[in-house]
Amino acid sequence: MLKEEIVELTESEFLRRYKLNEKYLLSLSSENLLRGYLFQSGLWSWSGSSSTTIDLEEFIDNPSDWHSGWESLTSELRGHFLGHWLSAASRTVNVTGQCELRGKIEFIVDQLSFCQNNQDDGWVAAIPREMMYRMAKGKSAWAPHYTLHKLFMGLIDTYAILGLRKALDIAENLAEWLYQWSENFSEHEMDDILDYETGGMLEVWADLYKLTDNKKYLTLVKRYTRRRFFNALIAGDDVLSNKHANTQIVEILGAERVWEVTGDEWFRKATDAFWSQVFEERKPYITGGYSCGELWAPPGDLSSRLGETQEHCVVYNMIRLAYKRLLRTGDIRLADFIEKNIYNGMFAQQHPYSGMVTYFLGMGPGSRKRWGSPTRHFWCCHGSLIQAQAYLPSLILQKEESQRRIYLTQYIPFRTSCSLGNDEITISLTADNQRGAGPISRSNSHGKREIQHVDLPQIPFHRPDKWRFILNVKCQEETNFALHLRLPAWAAGELVATIDGVSCGIKRDVLPGQYIIEKDWLNDQIIIEIPKKLVVEPLAGNDSIAGICDGPIVLAALTNVPFKISAKPDDFLAPHNERHHSFWNEGQYVSSGEHPGMMFVPLMNITDQAYTVYFPCS
Repeated sequence: MLKEEIVELTESEFLRRYKLNEKYLLSLSSENLLRGYLFQSGLWSWSGSSSTTIDLEEFIDNPSDWHSGWESLTSELRGHFLGHWLSAASRTVNVTGQCELRGKIEFIVDQLSFCQNNQDDGWVAAIPREMMYRMAKGKSAWAPHYTLHKLFMGLIDTYAILGLRKALDIAENLAEWLYQWSENFSEHEMDDILDYETGGMLEVWADLYKLTDNKKYLTLVKRYTRRRFFNALIAGDDVLSNKHANTQIVEILGAERVWEVTGDEWFRKATDAFWSQVFEERKPYITGGYSCGELWAPPGDLSSRLGETQEHCVVYNMIRLAYKRLLRTGDIRLADFIEKNIYNGMFAQQHPYSGMVTYFLGMGPGSRKRWGSPTRHFWCCHGSLIQAQAYLPSLILQKEESQRRIYLTQYIPFRTSCSLGNDEITISLTADNQRGAGPISRSNSHGKREIQHVDLPQIPFHRPDKWRFILNVKCQEETNFALHLRLPAWAAGELVATIDGVSCGIKRDVLPGQYIIEKDWLNDQIIIEIPKKLVVEPLAGNDSIAGICDGPIVLAALTNVPFKISAKPDDFLAPHNERHHSFWNEGQYVSSGEHPGMMFVPLMNITDQAYTVYFPCS
């Protein structure tokens, strides 16, 4: 199995977006994040005035400043966002060491402990216990397990990543409440309960078992395994079509985690069966995303499902699941899948300036992104957005210590110091966005220097059709290991790696999609070039409808009305506004021919304009 190596992002659009997310995490007040928990535990209330007079200072805490939407005190999902926040904030602090954010985490965990201690039975939530009993009786209750899972997830990540023991204690006390509550139901009754959206409760119990070695959590794993779903998957039944996608994905994430910590092959069979139905039998949209109206489409046919597509939660959790399988199997196709979803999901559904989320990403003609607000919506996708951005530094580099191998699976600028056995290795990747174009270039210090200094090599006259990177490897002494470089599925030719213009002994791996450089490393700089081109990708279920990609990046036309395009995009698209100041404008094109003057731009850069992704194609 591969092991993820968490890295630090460096100057790039990736870092700018990451910092946008970090800024948002810091901007939310602890009081607002905790309000539902304090209210439910009896530690806070509000009436507008505490006496027969109205004091000005009492207006400091005013409902107009509280979180609303799904976090309002009348919402049955209130409290879910705090779990997302704890998870995202813990991952961010682990990478950046941000002191203020760590302080907020510690304060919030302390307050949650007060909330739990102010009750007699271990319960701590922003929703009342009664919702659990109501759900068990088959009465209406909006996903109480889902909401509890988010808190568990945040607490477990806070302990596992930052080592805050109090967070684990809170999680274990709440787990005991659920242990006692769930022992009252038969397996059949639990299956009925689990038909409500349960979030990742199965993953919670596997995580807690791994952290504590307490067999109680294996009992909870058994109780929370929805066997009617898993058995049908293993039998090969289609239990996905027109079912709620994100409900099932997180259950499979739980099954994958149970297999990791217990070795129970039945759970691996379930995850493999699910992945086969999704990855092999179904085809994603051109963006790499699945789901329309939050549901799975039938296998191989998206032709009538171009409405409210690609729920962001599905994007994030499919990235997580694909990454877990990549670490387990080494299947490099999964890195290609993740890459498409980074550009055309995570980034396309994050506003490039406000950092907010669009719940869906429409694929129909004249679609528009509908952005959430910082404190007024708090959809489920709002939570998965902040987690997805914080997850990015985990997706780039992996290692296999026993085989002395390091894998670069995402071409995102970073630096890290890692170890292979007793050997310390420093690795950094920088995008050369002067002699290459992309990925997603913006104003940068290197480019500003290049346009001022005439003694440097000439910048190309026109936008290059390739990505170009500088990879630096430094070791304290000569160190032998194999560096694996992914050849992206979109590459228009072979990957080229050179030292001082000379091939550095790169060779194809026996596995498809990878190159290997195996050598004694000391202080080496490798230039990596990956050629790209415009390609047309047909829509699953209708080959006469297609979209356009520039490498892994989906292009969209700024129009309400689709028009006929050629299967050879170079015949009707030409670079437009290709250079701005210190960088190349990647993905900017203008149409010619029967429909001249139509602007095509990266889908991830669109904010409020109407756009069209799919076109009639011949």
